[in-house]
Amino acid sequence: MRLPKTLSFAAVLATSTLAQADDHGHDANWAKYQTIAERYVEAFNQKNSSALTALYADQGEILLQENVKLAGHDAIEQHYMMIFDSEPNAVVNLTRASIRFITPQLVLEEGSIRFNSHEENNSAYLYQLISQQQADGEWKIVQSRNHDVSAKPAFEALQQIEGLVGDWVAPLSEHGKLTINFRWDPSGSWLMGRGQYSMGDDDPTLLTMRIGWDPIKERIISWSFDSNGSHSQASWKHIDHHWEISSTGINALGKPISSTQRVEAIDQSSILWGFTERLIGKSMKDDEAVKLIKTEPKPF
Repeated sequence: MRLPKTLSFAAVLATSTLAQADDHGHDANWAKYQTIAERYVEAFNQKNSSALTALYADQGEILLQENVKLAGHDAIEQHYMMIFDSEPNAVVNLTRASIRFITPQLVLEEGSIRFNSHEENNSAYLYQLISQQQADGEWKIVQSRNHDVSAKPAFEALQQIEGLVGDWVAPLSEHGKLTINFRWDPSGSWLMGRGQYSMGDDDPTLLTMRIGWDPIKERIISWSFDSNGSHSQASWKHIDHHWEISSTGINALGKPISSTQRVEAIDQSSILWGFTERLIGKSMKDDEAVKLIKTEPKPF
């Protein structure tokens, strides 16, 4: 089943990591790295196999799904030439999901990419790139791999909230902070969230979330846990320009908890996550909301 695309949450946030390249304009090396994705899309859609090959290091490699490895410029260029011969009308759309510096000269990038040739032959992949800064300061891909998730209904459904993917931070008070990151599970069937919140000098509380798809109810669902022992489950519903989440669970003291949450994209780099109808046992708590700001990795 293919869900209709929403024009609010996903559309606002989907391109946020590409749109923030200017945040590090003072760093020439970071600016050079940020162009790889745009150059890849441009070269692919122009069917320019030489330009695509030039994005790879001399001994760069592509890991194919069949555990076949293509290494070196000759093999990589032949690979793209074969793609263009078999799919002359193919175009790609790419969404960066996360960028992580492994070392000052080595970057791991993950995201999703769609290949479209005609309406009946579209495919979606999760991709992973490892890029290295060369002696001349240029960034080159040293390894790339794709994982086909086209046949997974959960991946298609979760595309609606793919804008969540990335690193987020929110101040909770003068001495408090919430940080959380969302990533695609390698299977493409789940979005995984990990984070923590801290208040003053207290030990931080660790958070985990798994977001999936219920094909019977045709709804996004999620489960949340924290390091104190609280856990909850929730059902997501898209309403106008936001998502409404109905959550129920048990806290660490064994009391039932419930809330109605509203998640709305404010702009390309911020989300308002609100909580209403908050019950702990039989006690109603005040409404509250946090503003999550998307962060980008800082160059070393």
